[in-house]
Amino acid sequence: MEEIDQIVTKIYNLRGSVKPRNNAKRRIVYEDKIKTIDEKRKINGRVLGNERSENTFNSLVDCVSNWDYTKYPKITQKTLRIVSGRCKNTVEKYYRCVLNTVKGLDN
Repeated sequence: MEEIDQIVTKIYNLRGSVKPRNNAKRRIVYEDKIKTIDEKRKINGRVLGNERSENTFNSLVDCVSNWDYTKYPKITQKTLRIVSGRCKNTVEKYYRCVLNTVKGLDN
């Protein structure tokens, strides 16, 4: 019982001097009119999905930009899959855009 009393008095004495700590930064800030959890989840899914696809695209562009032509003379979907470590469907989805982007960067 004494321990509880000590804790209570300590907290009571610190009243007004304690400030909250915001440890985490918010990645997504919602408008005031968005109130339901479902709406927030929908927005989170859209934003996080776009971030994930952008990161995938950028990693494939980096992979093609730093291509080792002595080891793999041609850039094909199969060799890009081997070098990048991404799955077949991912490479197929981004292959054309990645090559066009790299060609645009080279010019």
